[in-house]
Amino acid sequence: MLAAESKKLNNQARFIVEKIDGILLLENKKRQEIISELVARKYDPDPIRHWKLKQNKDEVLEEEASDDTSDNEDEEARAAKKSSRGETKSDYDYLMHLNMWNLSREKKGRTASST
Repeated sequence: MLAAESKKLNNQARFIVEKIDGILLLENKKRQEIISELVARKYDPDPIRHWKLKQNKDEVLEEEASDDTSDNEDEEARAAKKSSRGETKSDYDYLMHLNMWNLSREKKGRTASST
């Protein structure tokens, strides 16, 4: 579990730095394009989710199924859930749901100094 958490934090730190530096441009792109960009830049699909799947696959899948039925997604969002490599939208939510305050220069400085 610690390795998965470490991997997640490293990916989030890299995401913040690349976004602030203008290396990672995601604005005005479709969800599928964003996922493809993250895959191409070698971001890991949610490491904690994958660790949990290895530990207790049935429980995690049931939990996600109940979350999917409670969400009101449009057709484009449902179609974009799975990429050509098998990653799902939720595999990158841990990056895409970062608070916008994480993209401040102050956060970048703290992130860079802690890694």
